[in-house]
Amino acid sequence: MKRLLFALGLIVVATGALIDLVRDNSNLINDRTESAWYQTRKADLELSLAHATPGSGREFKLQSKLSRLENWRQGEPRMGQPEEFARILHEMRIPSDRTVPEYEPGYLYREVAKARKFAAPRDKSLVWHSRGPGNVAGRARVIVVDPDDPTGNTWFITSVGGGVWHTTDAGATWTPLMDDQPLLAMQSLAMAPSNTSILYAGTGESYFNVDTMNGNGMLKSTDKGLTWTPLASTLNDMRFNNVSRIIVSPTDPDLVLVSTTVGRFKSSLQQTTHIFRSTD
Repeated sequence: MKRLLFALGLIVVATGALIDLVRDNSNLINDRTESAWYQTRKADLELSLAHATPGSGREFKLQSKLSRLENWRQGEPRMGQPEEFARILHEMRIPSDRTVPEYEPGYLYREVAKARKFAAPRDKSLVWHSRGPGNVAGRARVIVVDPDDPTGNTWFITSVGGGVWHTTDAGATWTPLMDDQPLLAMQSLAMAPSNTSILYAGTGESYFNVDTMNGNGMLKSTDKGLTWTPLASTLNDMRFNNVSRIIVSPTDPDLVLVSTTVGRFKSSLQQTTHIFRSTD
């Protein structure tokens, strides 16, 4: 019986707290909805959105601003306010019937120390070795293994911020192959199966990450990466800003398929994705 009464008491307390929270939040929403600033700002954004080109970068930005405005009206913390994040984390540790956390200072360190005593033994003999390159910024997107090397130790890679690199000792040392090029943002790479001296490289990055590095066209090598020539048919064409993948025919080194993107903020100028075919 005591347990039942205690449980009922907890339900009553929790219900009362929830009602108070809903009432407070409703008052906040009403106050902000009725504010002149909110109404004017919302009207301006909605008017601009009505005149924006569908699918354009401007439409995307205006919709984002309207979403942030609605979050403000609902009382949600704005992005870029770490103090709000810290406050919420602090309040999560406070029981519903108290005003301060019950955790004593330093409890995290003490709990970790306890956990380590009961941790299962682990094998710590596994060692990782860097295989570079480590002296340039960027992300390695493609690795092409040279079929002419029976040991499998010769590779070509594309680096988003560092062009094309080459290794003949399975990654122990690397040689850059594009330092003489004006643009080093590379994502895609393909070797012609019927003529392994021919390589095609695509510039740009098509993953839509916030730090995307845009490119400008494609390059071709006929001496296995020693020298590169930009393909004039792809230069200064926004459709080739980000070459995502290259496929070369297994029998014809001149027959190439390419997929590309232009970037989300250029959708008002050009459709966002393309597939191209070249026979020369």
